[in-house]
Amino acid sequence: CAKTAQTKGYQIFIAAIRDDATAPLNDIADKIEWLYLGEIGRLIHFFKIHGVEQAVMAGTIDKEKALFSTKPDETAIQILS
Repeated sequence: CAKTAQTKGYQIFIAAIRDDATAPLNDIADKIEWLYLGEIGRLIHFFKIHGVEQAVMAGTIDKEKALFSTKPDETAIQILS
């Protein structure tokens, strides 16, 4: 749980999927980055500039929405190819 992690001194950096995650995430994050599914380069950059060394994935992604709203960036395309 993010609140428990914060009480133990951890900072919470959230990379949230635009149009899929809910706004209350702003209430628990020290910093939040809203991305489109597929913006891998932006995700990596966000974590690097904040010194993130550990990550936990939580929640679900609506598969039907993801099929039509994924916007792969150059990094995602390189990884997939």
